[in-house]
Amino acid sequence: MILEFINLHKIVDIGTGKPFAEMILDSPYEFIDEALKESYYISKINWWERAELQVGSRMGFGGPVDPRDPKHFFFSETGICKEFSTRTTAREYYTYIDDINAKYIGISLIPSFEIKYKDTFLADRKTEGG
Repeated sequence: MILEFINLHKIVDIGTGKPFAEMILDSPYEFIDEALKESYYISKINWWERAELQVGSRMGFGGPVDPRDPKHFFFSETGICKEFSTRTTAREYYTYIDDINAKYIGISLIPSFEIKYKDTFLADRKTEGG
C-alpha cells in the first residue's frame, strides 16, 4: 500500500533512490496519513524550494530538477529540517508543515520525507538495551 502510494505520488527521490529514502511527494498530508496507517513514521522532514532555473533559488543551495517541468524548475535544498519520533501524531506533522509554510509565505517550499517502520525502530532500541 505505502509503496503504491509512493509510486503514484512521488515527484523525485533525493539521494539513494531506495524505496524509503528521502522523497518529495505531491500529496504530503495524504502521505502522512498513509504512512501512519501502515505503522511507519516520518523520521525527518526536509524543505526544498521549488525555483525557476532562470531565476535561481531565493534561499536554497541547489538540487535536482523538477521532473514535471525539467526545463524550467528545480528543487533547491534549504537547510530547514526537523526530526520526529515514533510518537509524533498526524496533527503534529500537519502543524509543522503549516507553520513552515506560514513562516515562509511567498516562497514555494515543498517538504521531503524520510520514513521508517515503527517496529524496526523499536526492535533496534531493544537490542541497544533501551
